[in-house]
Formats: sequence, C-alpha cells, structure tokens
Amino acid sequence: MELKKGSLFAEGNTKRLYSTSDPDSLIIQFKDEIVSHAGKILGSIENKGVGTAKITDIIYQYLESFHIPTHWVRSEKPGEVAVKLCDMIPLIITMRNEIAGNLQKRYGLSSDAELKHPILELSLKNEKLKNPMLNSDHACAFGLISPEQMQVVETLARKTNAVLKSFFERRKLLLVETHLEFGLVNEQIVLADEIGFDTCRFWDIADDTIDKKIFDSDFEKHFEAAYENYAKRFI
Repeated sequence: MELKKGSLFAEGNTKRLYSTSDPDSLIIQFKDEIVSHAGKILGSIENKGVGTAKITDIIYQYLESFHIPTHWVRSEKPGEVAVKLCDMIPLIITMRNEIAGNLQKRYGLSSDAELKHPILELSLKNEKLKNPMLNSDHACAFGLISPEQMQVVETLARKTNAVLKSFFERRKLLLVETHLEFGLVNEQIVLADEIGFDTCRFWDIADDTIDKKIFDSDFEKHFEAAYENYAKRFI
C-alpha cells in the first residue's frame, strides 16, 4: 500500500517523523546534521540523510533475516524509510564491545585492555536529565518496563549486537558500541529507531585512527572523509 506523508509527528537531532495515510505507520526522514557521540550537533554534510536512510534500510533487512523483530517496513523515496508506529520504551540500551570513550574515562581503563564479553548498559531516555544510567531494577521499579519485557529486550539487544558485529566485520569495521531502542507493536517488543552511523561507533580495522580524528578541530573535514569511507562499504 502506498503511504502518503502527513503532518510532522516528532523531530530529533538527526531525523523527522511524519504521520502517514496508514495510522499504524510512520515515515522517517533523515537529516544531514552531524551529531557527536554526546548528542551535540556539530554541522552537516550534504546528502548524509539519503545515505543514512539507505544504510538503515540495509541493516534492518539484514537483522530481519536473522529473525530479529523490528519496526522496519520498507524504503521510501531518497532519505526516507517507512516504519511501524511503536509505543516506544523510554530506555537506551548501549552494547559496548571495546574499551573506548566514556567507558574508558568512567572507569580509568587502559585503551590496550580487552573486554572479556560485551557490556550491556541501560539509560533513561530523557535528554533534559542527560540520559542518566540505571539498571534493570530501576527500570522495572519505575514502571518503564515489566521484568518479563526487560528479559526480552536484553536478549534481543545481545543478539542484535552479535549480528551487527559480524555484519560490520565483513566490511572491515570493528563495532565499538551501539545504541539500541525498542518499542511495542501489538504488544510485541521490536527493535526500533535508526541503526547506523549516528547510533553506532566503530573503527576501521585497517586504520583505527579514523574514528579518533572525527571530532578534532577540523571535524567537518575528518567527519566527511570518515563518513564517505564508511558509507561506500554499504551502498
């Protein structure tokens, strides 16, 4: 069924969500803005939104092939994808595979150290509170999610992380961390929101300095070079 884009439903740093002619579907329109790992808007790259939509579409189809339930429906016109309307769970699940960034600073870890297994972290999705960390007891006690749903979310997050690691490795990229969100569609928990360069952090296996260069004083030049280097491996 053809979807006709309606009014603006919601807007974030990297995308706009629109209602559609199907009350159970939305259209995500991706922006060209560059956003740091901390969520700060740093600039923009022409046609980044078009590339992000293509990459999100590719990744969601890949995850679906591994029987990971998602809100993905199909690709629309350039820069847009259609998704199922979800009742979003207000949690951000961060899967960490390498010691880097905030994890390294928070615990004073050496960058040469290795994690024995991926770490799953929970945060409350609330930008005004700067997305504070919490644990599953907090999430369930606050009524954000039920204990049974929490088990499903954690299982899906770990499976998604494992599938994405393999997906990126085949493209010579090491998945350092990924931020995942989940929602409910007809009471089924599904992976939701976008998955791509704005929600994942990774290093080029051949040159792990690329990621470290992105946010220096010449961030626009380095980000665009890194973005193009990464994007050509998908599109």
